[in-house]
Amino acid sequence: MRQSIGTALQFCCLVFLPLMVIFSINFYNFPLIVMPVSLLITIVIFSLGQVLKSE
Repeated sequence: MRQSIGTALQFCCLVFLPLMVIFSINFYNFPLIVMPVSLLITIVIFSLGQVLKSE
């Protein structure tokens, strides 16, 4: 069960961060601080997914 949750977390990180970047570039100009903060949040979530997968 933990491996499935970890895989899902990593998949979400790999899908939604690029989608947010594309959305930001094409449709809406986010404030500049949004991108680094979202990248840090993505790194934390991806790392949590890796820990869950390795257990």
